[in-house]
Amino acid sequence: MNVTSDTEIFELAPIAMWLEDFSGVRAQFDIWRAAGVTDIHAFLREDLSRVAQCSSQIRILRVNRRTLELFEAADVGVLTANLGRIFRDDMLDTHVNELAELWYGKTEFTGSAVNYTLSGRRLDIQLRGSVMPGYEDSLGQLLITTEDVTAREAARRAEQENRRYAESIFEHSPVSLWIEDFQRHKEPAGRRPRAGHR
Repeated sequence: MNVTSDTEIFELAPIAMWLEDFSGVRAQFDIWRAAGVTDIHAFLREDLSRVAQCSSQIRILRVNRRTLELFEAADVGVLTANLGRIFRDDMLDTHVNELAELWYGKTEFTGSAVNYTLSGRRLDIQLRGSVMPGYEDSLGQLLITTEDVTAREAARRAEQENRRYAESIFEHSPVSLWIEDFQRHKEPAGRRPRAGHR
């Protein structure tokens, strides 16, 4: 009987997986705590460069094949050398919640974010993170999964845009428009009077 090893499972998983070292983030947290920071949400949102400061402390230990394919990287070296192209813009804002979960001692977090491939294509992702057993204090190993939900989010945005467009036409039409409900005026077929009978 063939037994698949953890390494093979990680490598062959159909979802992008990252093994990351957040011990530098933990050290940064300790500095901020010593300086008197208590509300990490407010502190990070006050200056998003602090989020970038945390992100720069994260070290990538391993990624699987699906991660390289998703982000269009030839190998892990190319991926790590171009993280600034992948994690940028509105990613910093959504990263606040993930950092806050770790700040308050949580060992798991989930969220939605926007990443970019190395060619610049936008990726809507569903992100999940979990601190590996034994690393709760140091944050030395976190397993991160990033699921590509771009198609779903694009459809949702298109639906919202179509709804806004329809509402705009209705509200700004130069002629009178109204909506009527004709359901109340319909009678069941069995109750309609027959011809020649009252």
